[in-house]
Amino acid sequence: MAITCDQVWNSPEKQTGSTYTAQLVYVIRGTIDEDEAWQALADGSPTTVATGAKTLKRNSLKVQPLGLDSWRGTSTYGLVAFTPNEVGDSVYGFTIGGGTEHVAQSRSTVAAYAPTGQSPPDFDGAINFDGENVNGVDIRAGGGGFTETHYMSNTQVTDAYKRIVARLYAHMNASPFKGHDRGEVLFDGAQGTRRGDDDWEVTFKFIVSKTRRNFDVGSIRVAEKLGWDYLWVYYLRSVSENVIVKQPRAIYVERVYEFGDIASLGIGT
Repeated sequence: MAITCDQVWNSPEKQTGSTYTAQLVYVIRGTIDEDEAWQALADGSPTTVATGAKTLKRNSLKVQPLGLDSWRGTSTYGLVAFTPNEVGDSVYGFTIGGGTEHVAQSRSTVAAYAPTGQSPPDFDGAINFDGENVNGVDIRAGGGGFTETHYMSNTQVTDAYKRIVARLYAHMNASPFKGHDRGEVLFDGAQGTRRGDDDWEVTFKFIVSKTRRNFDVGSIRVAEKLGWDYLWVYYLRSVSENVIVKQPRAIYVERVYEFGDIASLGIGT
């Protein structure tokens, strides 16, 4: 049985400001396969339509089932041409910002004041000490993240590959990755959608925290804290200006995420 694609409706030209759109609607008959229906719509609908003011280019195609072997097809037109992504194509995005981070220690004490004739106690950078605890403060956490969408073939997205992706979740990069040093990128997961029978659209998500080197916490010099390592401060009580204070006694940099070979995702480095 031959596959047919018959137009049933041509919407009028639409204009919003300087944006023009139009739609052509079709009924496709003679196939139970969605990919075949989509291809029939692609072959049976024009790549451009003329309106009173503009010649519009096709920018999307959509098929929806109507019955056992029939489909409703919609071809949408606008001022931007439709270029379907193919295997090997990539789309990139990024975010700048993040959440908050609770810090108990400042980078430096800029100023300290006390009544005339007295000196303020030296807390060595500890923030919001109430006589018992160093309560700290919430600050904006720097960094951000990025996403990459890749179009991959069925021969790439195998069950074994899916297991590799699952194992790498919440791992740091063991080697430089996408312009970031070792330990600065955390793999935050992936989402894959199969497109028909031939290929996959897979979006990978990463978050970034920059490494710090040769910085002071109070009077203690820290040689290095990789981006996704965790730093905490051990305090001891001491006396400053006849006041009991807490001052950093030791700094600990903890490894809380494992390293992973993120390059094995197969999306480049």
